[in-house]
Amino acid sequence: MFGEPLYKSDNAEDAYYYLIEVSDDTSKWYFTVYEGPSGPAIGYDEKENQTNAREACKALLEKIKGTTPADFNEVIYYEDFDSKITYGCKNGECFYKEENEEGR
Repeated sequence: MFGEPLYKSDNAEDAYYYLIEVSDDTSKWYFTVYEGPSGPAIGYDEKENQTNAREACKALLEKIKGTTPADFNEVIYYEDFDSKITYGCKNGECFYKEENEEGR
């Protein structure tokens, strides 16, 4: 849906970053979509006083949930637990596998 992220890493706590513009006939909102220490997240800058940003964020999330994912395969590492995580989607089916990488 959004193409390649602006930033991408194999660090599970900082795996990707997108800047997404959501708009309607009268307003625009800017959101960051990223993978952080607690997992995937959507954020925005409250200092920008983005009126109705919460509703726009909900609309963005519903659009993401309702879109069939493109095929992709990623490998990231979660250093805190010495884990290698392989995840992605193929033909609309998503997968996730975590392996212990002790001694890596």
